[in-house]
Amino acid sequence: MLGLANYLFYRNTVVITRGLQGSGKSSLAQELATLAAHSGLSVCIHETDSFFQTDEGYVFNPAMVGEYHKENYLAFQKSIDNGINVVIQSNTNVRHWEYEKYLSYAVENSYSTIIIDLHDNGMSNEELHSRQCHDFPLEKYNLLREGYQRIGAGVLT
Repeated sequence: MLGLANYLFYRNTVVITRGLQGSGKSSLAQELATLAAHSGLSVCIHETDSFFQTDEGYVFNPAMVGEYHKENYLAFQKSIDNGINVVIQSNTNVRHWEYEKYLSYAVENSYSTIIIDLHDNGMSNEELHSRQCHDFPLEKYNLLREGYQRIGAGVLT
């Protein structure tokens, strides 16, 4: 009997997770990576937030956001170029354009693609805020919710 990983990752696959801070993107990415690795597949997770990790912990520097997104995308491309079996991109991806280049690169390189839209995972702003670990301000959740583009028929062109 084939395992779940064989169904999800029957060939080289890119998984894009998206959702508000605290919705479970990083946790899900780790679970998928573990599933793939236990099935003997090579796997790599790409999160822009990882660039803000220092010896002192997570230190957000708004001046570096653009640069770190570029570095994350280059690392993502390198994983695909190196033939990693399961490549996971796990950023908030609030708007579709934020992950479209990742999706395009995957398709151009014959990777299967899975987009997992967690949005708020059924949680209130307060619940999301209590779960996230990057000091995202509670008062900004409504703004993100208003700008969040859900996946639906005909959304991506």
